[in-house]
Amino acid sequence: FNQQGNLIGTCGDDGFVKLWDSNNGNLFFQFIADQGHDKIERISFAPVPSWSVDPLMMGTGEGSKVYIWNIHKGMLIRTLK
Repeated sequence: FNQQGNLIGTCGDDGFVKLWDSNNGNLFFQFIADQGHDKIERISFAPVPSWSVDPLMMGTGEGSKVYIWNIHKGMLIRTLK
């Protein structure tokens, strides 16, 4: 769950991270890591700092990669290797 409790994140071997609306169960958004070539093993919502308006979500993948997504913009913003 994110901090507000309105999103649930799931991940899997297909490289997709999916965000679900916890109020109605509908798919809110889905992200893909490395064009689907990397399975995502864990995800975590980052606390939203006071200086930022965009919430972030991080995921870890194979080979010690860390993916950082901007939830509001729906995009991968950085991959750490």
